Amino acid sequence: MTLIIALKWLDENSKEGVIISSDSRATVWPVSYETRKIYPIFLKVDEEYIPLAIAAGAGDASLVKQS
Repeated sequence: MTLIIALKWLDENSKEGVIISSDSRATVWPVSYETRKIYPIFLKVDEEYIPLAIAAGAGDASLVKQS
C-alpha cells in the first residue's frame, strides 16, 4: 500500500508550487514490513529556518534506504 499526499500553493509572486509526500508498506505473507524515509525541507533566511515541505521515499526498500 502506498500513501501519497500532495499540496499546492501560490507564493507572494503568484508562482505555483507543489509538495508531495509518500509512505509505503508491503506485506509478504505472513511478514509485514514498512519502508519510510522522510525528510523535512527548510528555507534558511539569515539565522531563521522556515519549514517548507516534507520529502519522502517509498517503494523498494533497498533503493529507498540508499537515498
